Amino acid sequence: MTCDFIFVLLAFWFVNFSLRGLPGGVKALTLPLIFLLTVINIIIYWIGGLYNTLWAFTGTREVLQIGFVTLIASGVDLAIGLIIQNRLRYVQYIFVWITLFMFALALRMSYRLLRYLRDWLSARSRRAHRRVLVVGADEYGSILVSQMQDGRLALGTPVVILDDNRLKWNKRVHGVKVYGGIDKLGKVVRIYSIDEVVVASPNILHDQIKQIYDTAASFGCEVRVSQGLEDSLKMDFTGPLTLRELDLNDLVGRKEVQIDIDEIRGYIEHRTVLITGAGGSIGTEVARQVALYDPARIILFDWYENLVFELLNDLKLKFHKGIEFCVEIGSVQDKACLTRLFEKYMPSVVFHAAAHKHVPLMENNPSEAVKNNVFGTYNIASMSEQYGVERFVFISTDKSVNPTNVMGATKYLAERVVQTLAKGAQTRFACVRFGNVLGSAGSVIPIFRKQIKNGGPLTITNKQMVRYFMTINEAGALVIEAGSMAQAGEVYILRMGEPVRILDLAFQLIRMSGLEPYKDIDIIETGPRQGEKMYEELQRSEETMTNTRNPDIMMCENVAENKLDLAALFTQLDDALHRSNDEIKQTLQALVPGYQIDDRSWSGDV
Repeated sequence: MTCDFIFVLLAFWFVNFSLRGLPGGVKALTLPLIFLLTVINIIIYWIGGLYNTLWAFTGTREVLQIGFVTLIASGVDLAIGLIIQNRLRYVQYIFVWITLFMFALALRMSYRLLRYLRDWLSARSRRAHRRVLVVGADEYGSILVSQMQDGRLALGTPVVILDDNRLKWNKRVHGVKVYGGIDKLGKVVRIYSIDEVVVASPNILHDQIKQIYDTAASFGCEVRVSQGLEDSLKMDFTGPLTLRELDLNDLVGRKEVQIDIDEIRGYIEHRTVLITGAGGSIGTEVARQVALYDPARIILFDWYENLVFELLNDLKLKFHKGIEFCVEIGSVQDKACLTRLFEKYMPSVVFHAAAHKHVPLMENNPSEAVKNNVFGTYNIASMSEQYGVERFVFISTDKSVNPTNVMGATKYLAERVVQTLAKGAQTRFACVRFGNVLGSAGSVIPIFRKQIKNGGPLTITNKQMVRYFMTINEAGALVIEAGSMAQAGEVYILRMGEPVRILDLAFQLIRMSGLEPYKDIDIIETGPRQGEKMYEELQRSEETMTNTRNPDIMMCENVAENKLDLAALFTQLDDALHRSNDEIKQTLQALVPGYQIDDRSWSGDV
């Protein structure tokens, strides 16, 4: 209030001073009148609520409030001048209002600015004491160091750089020494008392990121990574660079799958695309990636309305370019429902992701696995052929190879059903087979994260168990790319890289949570679950892999050439569905080469 009093006095003095030497006989305001008007203005400010507002959060509403209150005050000033016949020129009262408004606004904005500067300087002071090691002495690393030094990137102080290029060793980047190669990380962290490691070179992300993380974590250092090379090349380097915290995809994932955008757009653009199981992890990702290629319509088909409803809202928020998104609730087991669906939309492309995939649950419910995974696949695939669908992509699993469980056995039969329907059909069919998807619903990683959140322990079935993993983006890209290659029921497989031990995943997730395995979080071994294998396979012995136009995708050759007698197959399965679980499994064993029934019971543990 005191500051306002001073500023209002200054405003009237400034306007009063501007009258000197002007013609027209207008008298300057007397000093008593200036004090009177100042007091009146302060009262109006108080009535207008300028003294009961938190100016640290000043926004548009508060600016308008200041403008309105000062306008009222200026009007009252003019009225008083008219009454006592001691006034300024009319036009100068506009100048009075502008001056009052600017002074009042500047006073309140300065409070917010000073608070912001205090917080910024405090945060910068704290960060300045953090000692940062930069991995990568390339252009990106140079910009990163420069931005940390000039304060644009408030991360800390860069004290040393590592790079595997020997020509850069013992050189300096903006005064920061390139100490040596990445193999010196542990030594350098100890010598320089490093608090944080920043991986600046995008080329390092996929080759040595796990080594960097393991070493840094052993010293208690945080790790951040740059954006991918593709993103960094498009960046405006005049602004602060964007870094992110390390996630599990960096440790387990591989180089991003390269896809042929033109080929994909050629079969999706301006067409109607149907995705079954759209509410699931894979179906959701396929829907999001398909939308990038400008289809006319995407039909989201699922039996569980909540998940697909959330997906619909997400897609509508993200895509505003004329794509029609439709939700249809139903089951692939319901032929009448599928008939109505195809007659209503006449889709050109079908991605079939609907399936029961939980291994232990399907061991206890083999009839549901058969109905959904085998009969459901036949229903949607045969309907696609009947209604002239151009391309059909079936999403399979590595568990279909030499299966040891009901889920894998039913997926094997579903593959064979698609291959049989593909022979001589106008529709181009393809099967896509891959391993576990990081973070998908029901997979081990969300279970581990929940167990860590609850304080442990983490439960693994066997410490030597290994699995192939891929990211959800890779899975979606593979499925869509396979659609562009589809011809006659071929099986396409992603190059999965090396399998990962489940125990190693557990260690990494615990450490990424800032905890230590066996110290903060225990890990216990529960024994293999019913139907579970120690390791998964991507191909059967009679299958050989050949390259495709995409180096990341292989095609299985020598896939069983003989057509199934579908009528006989479904008669056997339908008859088994009216019997016990054991008899259903025995029927599957007779139909699926290499399938051995697992007699272990399931306790319900995941």
